[in-house]
Amino acid sequence: MIVDLKAHEILVPTFDEFYALKKSKEIIIFLWDLLDGIDTVSDWAKDNDVAYRCQVEKIQKRRWETGIKTDGYTLEIPDSE
Repeated sequence: MIVDLKAHEILVPTFDEFYALKKSKEIIIFLWDLLDGIDTVSDWAKDNDVAYRCQVEKIQKRRWETGIKTDGYTLEIPDSE
């Protein structure tokens, strides 16, 4: 809930706004989990660069599951569905 103190009114997000926020949070958590997975791989593959690179490649490819698109310079974040 957002309170606009100047207008003295409570701004309640619409369902679409709420869903977009929820979707954004889910994307953030998913991407954080991927980073955490890469960090875990770095712990168990300290002495094996080939294994590390192989696992990181598998993990990082999952970022596309979010629906985010990029041309390499800008990100296009999906709207709520």
